[in-house]
Amino acid sequence: MVVLRLMKFNLTYKKGAAIFIFLFFAFVVIFLWNEIQDSAEKERIETAEKQNDFARIKKTGVLKAAVDYNSTNYFVYRGKPMGFQYELLQALSKDLGVNLEIVVNNNISESFIGLLDSRYDLIAQNLTITGRRNKQIDFTEPLQQTQQVLVQRGKSSKIGKASYIKSVLELENKRIYFQDKLQH
Repeated sequence: MVVLRLMKFNLTYKKGAAIFIFLFFAFVVIFLWNEIQDSAEKERIETAEKQNDFARIKKTGVLKAAVDYNSTNYFVYRGKPMGFQYELLQALSKDLGVNLEIVVNNNISESFIGLLDSRYDLIAQNLTITGRRNKQIDFTEPLQQTQQVLVQRGKSSKIGKASYIKSVLELENKRIYFQDKLQH
């Protein structure tokens, strides 16, 4: 009788182990399926948000752009707006079939905050693409590229201890002044 009970226990144990293994794999499959669905849902939401920005622009009929006021990108001459970025924005708004609303803002940090807060639809400025900025916003393909330059007096000029610098490397351990909040 004892042997028979042990055999029943072994049979029950094997069934229990098989059920446990089946449930474990079922749980893993359900968990993975759920993760796949969640990532697909996140992707759909991000796409919808991007489409919602475009849909909102089309619905309101207004493209809001932050520009910096300078002699090439955006300026007013004899009461008429002009500039490279202005002409590009005019062409874009015409192509989209919406009106253009220009907001002049020479503070880059405020422009980024305005873009992230949806006060602006885009920033039309010459910007440096940094790692941090690239994580926060989307950039277009660069329209222009610049190189680092050092502006100084001519070789013959000497004022105090200052002298002509042949290489940027000679600036090591020297005091350099930059515009506030400038990317360098």
